[in-house]
Amino acid sequence: MRKLAIILLSFTLICLFNYKNIIFATEPLDLTDIDIIQRQVDLFYTDSEKSMISDSITKEYLEKISSAISQIKSNLEDINNDKINEIIFDLKNAERLFSIRSLVRSLFDQSGFVLDNANLLEAHLAVSTAKEEYPDFCKKELDEIIKAEGQKKEIEEKTKILNTLFTDESRQNVLDNITRENYNEVLNSINVMTVTPYKEKFLNDISIAEKIILEKERIQAEADAKAREEAEIALKKVMEAEPKYLIKVSKRTHIMSIYSRDESGNHTILKAEYKVATGRTPGLTPVGTFTLGTKQLWHEWWSGGSASPYTTSYANGLYIHGPIYRSKNFNTVFPTSVSEIGFNKTSGCIRTSVEAAKFVYDNCVQGTTIEITN
Repeated sequence: MRKLAIILLSFTLICLFNYKNIIFATEPLDLTDIDIIQRQVDLFYTDSEKSMISDSITKEYLEKISSAISQIKSNLEDINNDKINEIIFDLKNAERLFSIRSLVRSLFDQSGFVLDNANLLEAHLAVSTAKEEYPDFCKKELDEIIKAEGQKKEIEEKTKILNTLFTDESRQNVLDNITRENYNEVLNSINVMTVTPYKEKFLNDISIAEKIILEKERIQAEADAKAREEAEIALKKVMEAEPKYLIKVSKRTHIMSIYSRDESGNHTILKAEYKVATGRTPGLTPVGTFTLGTKQLWHEWWSGGSASPYTTSYANGLYIHGPIYRSKNFNTVFPTSVSEIGFNKTSGCIRTSVEAAKFVYDNCVQGTTIEITN
């Protein structure tokens, strides 16, 4: 009767196994038959050599199979010890590989990123114990460890870079001499991180530095604007206080050039050019830098009441003036005094057209610089 009961029970379990022959059955298997347990243990592996375990193994099911084997050994006296020992050997190997895999998987979070407390050394040692027996399995797990090491290394490198902006480990105190360039370099480095959780955390940390940068830039912009305003005011005062024009006379070309100030206050803008006559001998019109002096609407010369309009002195007894007239009348001009403009014909003065002399008279105040060159 006892043997008959065992036979009937075995038949029932085999039927159940054929109906639900995967590890995660919708209904629990009755694990009281050695053959069923053997088939279940076989499902822990993905290859006939039993060197690679399935991704579907769970700790709970391993414990369930182990418990079932213990029950069979204690309850049945006529079991095949060799067969049960083979099952136990396969189960222990599955448990060993599962333990290694679990240890490697514990290096990562659910999204596949290395954890802060990941014990890489322990994982390496665990894999090394099975490397010779299960090379393919260990290679796969070692690749995962290498992945974790790469992520750890990236985190360490980026942490060092990020910390260059701060004076403390809590990253609450930003460097006093932080610049936009420093900030951008660190930001660009963090933006290319592959470890997303740390990337997000570091970007949050760096936002503190960004606020400091923006505030410093705002203060600097205000200071620059104030400095520009003060410079403009100072330049305006200079331009109002100092002569507006600079006069240059070339004795070689007989050209008088008049320059006005640019935005920086320098005399670089050519306002006008006029032909002039200079001294009939080289020494009569002096070379050098002089300043304009007194002005006269008409300056009388030494003979017969002749005069020149719009005269401005620039040296002792020397003037910039218009043509010579017989009297203070624009209808009495000496024609030669006009035709001689452009040549060495004066006693040292700078004779020019009425238009040019009037421009200097009207616009070039006393103190205006005149530079005379050969």
